[in-house]
Amino acid sequence: MTLKTDLSVPAPENLLQCSATFNTIMSQRLETLKVLHTRWDDGSVHNIKSTIDLLSSLTPSNMSSVIGMVGHSTVNCSVSGARIDLIKILLLRPKILTLDMCCTLLPILNELLFEVFQDYILTSCQMIRLLCKIFGHVIVDTLTVPESVASPGLDIAREERMAKCIVCRDLFGNVAMTLDSLKDLRGRLGLEVRDTLKHVHGIC
Repeated sequence: MTLKTDLSVPAPENLLQCSATFNTIMSQRLETLKVLHTRWDDGSVHNIKSTIDLLSSLTPSNMSSVIGMVGHSTVNCSVSGARIDLIKILLLRPKILTLDMCCTLLPILNELLFEVFQDYILTSCQMIRLLCKIFGHVIVDTLTVPESVASPGLDIAREERMAKCIVCRDLFGNVAMTLDSLKDLRGRLGLEVRDTLKHVHGIC
């Protein structure tokens, strides 16, 4: 009997190539975070909203002009990674979240649900549930209050809140469709997705 000695071990040059790619991704991710940090600045609501807006606008195609990065595949990884890094910070500071931020974050979170990394999907689900907890009752109450109960005359603040709530409800609807397509996943990931879907269904 002969034993196979070929264990499909990657050649040294392949390992070096993988290492170089990983280093590029992490370097680009760091550069992205540096740019976001300059926007975050003193941690005021305005600056945090500006940071989230920038994060939402970043794509592999415009990263070269915003941060000076090249390489579509590695840039795409760094953008997603930087988004996850910022979301994890926001999870630790829920009191700074606003309805405006919710509107901006939901499309980002929906995109992260399509990522291949389990941590990205789990983090996205965690933030979606947090947004449901903070803004769910605001959205539902605002959109279900009869016009007859509303204050007479033109209430600009209420009209603006109503418009934002409508946008958020529709964005939660998009998230619900994505989660529904993932609900049959097995293990912890499937449990998290189904639990998050229950929270979202309470809004839309």
